[in-house]
Amino acid sequence: SLQIKELQKLPQYLGTYKELKSVADGLKKINDEYGHEEGDRIINAAAEILMKNAGKHCVIRYGGDEYVVLGATENDAEAVAYFERVKNSIQRYNKANDEEKKAGVLSLSIGYQVFEVSGGLELSECIHLVDQKMYADKKSKKRKK
Repeated sequence: SLQIKELQKLPQYLGTYKELKSVADGLKKINDEYGHEEGDRIINAAAEILMKNAGKHCVIRYGGDEYVVLGATENDAEAVAYFERVKNSIQRYNKANDEEKKAGVLSLSIGYQVFEVSGGLELSECIHLVDQKMYADKKSKKRKK
């Protein structure tokens, strides 16, 4: 298994990296109500938004509707700024779709963590930690409804 310190071998990693994981919210409902074509449109839109805002970071599709973003970062504020760009892009996307009367609404639950590359964590452990934060975000959105 890959240890987080293995990332130091890659030239773009400086010493810390951020990991973000996101999942498209309500995808089952969209697929059930509007069809899988609409669900696919939402998944593709999520990928486009994550990639468009990623800059030098790498966006990886991790599962059906889950994505991981990896990249070197100087601090936590950089990760927060990325989230803000993603949230703003999602709002613009949903507003444009509402005007075009598209069915599905794009919503992402997001979790992130900044890790020291020199640490002894395995990448799978990092993903697990970020998963917990992502699902906490998802759960908090369900409570608000």
